[in-house]
Amino acid sequence: MKKQIVVNKQTGERFETTRWLSVADAVRITGYNSLRSVWRPIAGSGGEVEVSPGAIECFGSHLKPEAVAAPVQAQTTVRWQDQPATQAQLDYLAKLRVRVELPLTKAQASRLIDAAREGDAALEYEDGPYTGEVY
Repeated sequence: MKKQIVVNKQTGERFETTRWLSVADAVRITGYNSLRSVWRPIAGSGGEVEVSPGAIECFGSHLKPEAVAAPVQAQTTVRWQDQPATQAQLDYLAKLRVRVELPLTKAQASRLIDAAREGDAALEYEDGPYTGEVY
């Protein structure tokens, strides 16, 4: 469903419509007979509309604050190995009777599980030795 961006003429605050609003919809919603002074399409914007503050209030539930996407460079993907160990991994380590120091990554937990199942409680990690203490 195509939506529009509505810009508050006075503050520049941007809203997203919950659905596409035609001029007829805007007239019906606001109660204004003429929208020339309150509803003005922004040339070259691909459907953005500049609206007076009074008209913004009339739209109420037809508008929501615009969702702003995070810049692409700000989005980082964390390798699964570097994510915190899952509760299932921690529970399984407890069942195997391996005492661990938190925080623990998924990769560290996986290696500890493998070692405990093989009967070995000491492992080497890229960041130094880690000893899982069996109790």
